[in-house]
Amino acid sequence: MTHDTAITTLLAVTGKGEHPDPGLRAAAEAHVADCSDCWRALAELVHLVTGSPPENAAGMAARYGCADVRDDLHLLVGVPAAAMATEQPRQARHLAWCLACRDRLAELEAIEDLVAADARAAARWSRVTGTGETVRAAAGRLVARVRDAAAGFAAVPAGFALGPMVAAPAAVRGRPQPDASTPLHATTRVVLADSGLEAELAVEPDGGERVRLSVRVAGADPGPLSLQLRDDTMAVVARHTLRPDAPVVVPGIPAGSYLVDIRQRRDAQRFRLYLDIEPSA
Repeated sequence: MTHDTAITTLLAVTGKGEHPDPGLRAAAEAHVADCSDCWRALAELVHLVTGSPPENAAGMAARYGCADVRDDLHLLVGVPAAAMATEQPRQARHLAWCLACRDRLAELEAIEDLVAADARAAARWSRVTGTGETVRAAAGRLVARVRDAAAGFAAVPAGFALGPMVAAPAAVRGRPQPDASTPLHATTRVVLADSGLEAELAVEPDGGERVRLSVRVAGADPGPLSLQLRDDTMAVVARHTLRPDAPVVVPGIPAGSYLVDIRQRRDAQRFRLYLDIEPSA
């Protein structure tokens, strides 16, 4: 039974105030017993019609217990059903009966599938040649977001693959919780045009609303590499030598717009990635 069918069934009555199909009504009631979203929709209708919420509305929400597992559902994306009970037993027990949270997990998995489809497409690069170097700039912008005790990539251009999702920070009493509707990813990686090199970027929280950026480049014998991080005025924030497969870390980066410039000196090439770091709302 779908959510819409369950709600429609429970609202249907005959002219005598009876339900036309008692068996169907019983199935709808069983659905709502296992679906916090449908119960909440019906509770809102009751409040709208009568002017008062249903009796013990707060207690019912707590009985469903969705709030206790909702922020951790991203940990189950890609986890085989057989492994859920071992790796995340609390969430697995909840999902065994909760139809609403099963739908939420399915939505997260659909988002991951879309991300994977974007990653399979090649990134788009614009090419500018001048001053003895070939400069390629990736189309679009990377968006990293800083939350309370967490940071990660919230959006990337097509062709950039996203790494594992960042666990939501634990709730702190008395502190408003940030919006967690957009999952954050710890890393992103992209093939640098036709160079055969792959760059991986990672962000971590670094106190307050600052992040620590890590950049690693891998590939067969790329020759000497260097990294520059520039702000939106093109001023150099950091400059480092890059060694293949060895990450360079730039700490203490505040919110703002940046240019990540990776230079391959042997082939006189530069690869530019545009990065926005957004503070928590």
